[in-house]
Amino acid sequence: MWGWNNPELRRAIADASERALVVVAAGNNGGNNDEYPTFPANVRLPNVISVMATDLGEEDDKPWFSNYGRETVDIAAPGVDIISTSPYLVPSNYDYLGYRAYSGTSAAAAQVSGAAAVLQLIKPDWKPKEIRDCLVNSVDHIPGLDRYCRARGRLNLCNAVTAALKMSRSPSGTSHSFWR
Repeated sequence: MWGWNNPELRRAIADASERALVVVAAGNNGGNNDEYPTFPANVRLPNVISVMATDLGEEDDKPWFSNYGRETVDIAAPGVDIISTSPYLVPSNYDYLGYRAYSGTSAAAAQVSGAAAVLQLIKPDWKPKEIRDCLVNSVDHIPGLDRYCRARGRLNLCNAVTAALKMSRSPSGTSHSFWR
């Protein structure tokens, strides 16, 4: 049995989140995850981050397909026409081509995963929650996203790296931040 009620999958996510930041896509049916929970996007653990997509248009809006949730989706990231190495077949010769444009919350989640990896390289002593908090607290605030995700904004790797570089450890081992 797969999905929401699969205890093995739930346990695997919980176990992984004890060691690393787990990045999950919010889903692609345009639904509100606050009202209609989607698995694994609605797993509420401290080291799990749920990602919706933005279209990077003039308004940087939520595209029609992206799931959202003011209480259950953490952050937005670009997810429309993202160039990917995802393989696909060309019907005329059945050869794999190396790149194509891809849209979805999985593409957005991949960008958050990459940003998390960059932060881990900069701050190897950071715990998963510190990486998560840095990503969420350094977004570009987009007024249209206020009602769609907890961070009320889109991933900004430059802001996150700047914040990480300005963070220091106190003698007690707690992080101090220049924001909020």
